[in-house]
Amino acid sequence: MADSGDETQQSRPQHVHFHHIKSSQYRVVHVDGGTGGLTPRGYCALSLFNERKVIPRVTTRDISESGDVGPERVTETRVDDPDFGIVREIEIGLIFDERTAIEIRDWLNKRIGEFEEARASLEGSEDNLNGAD
Repeated sequence: MADSGDETQQSRPQHVHFHHIKSSQYRVVHVDGGTGGLTPRGYCALSLFNERKVIPRVTTRDISESGDVGPERVTETRVDDPDFGIVREIEIGLIFDERTAIEIRDWLNKRIGEFEEARASLEGSEDNLNGAD
């Protein structure tokens, strides 16, 4: 007669499938950086942003007597000086626990390793093209 522990061992699934389905809110965003910290309940809060110059509200182009359109110039901005600074547009906020933070860190470390390997491979290819030994 088989031990009940053996039966449990045999009936336990050996693997599980994860189905990746994009939500209706899925989108791709460019990320230049992030900001955040720990929440009062101990989660990690991370807001991801992209950076850009201030977008003018209005630009103007003069039309010459011959009908040619002249160069664009900023005539109205959201601030007095269009070179006032950089806009950091917050795209998304993420809230996750420590275990998820570790999983994301490990995943990023692997991608960084892939970047480094690809860069080294490309640099080696460039050296070979330039005749370096």
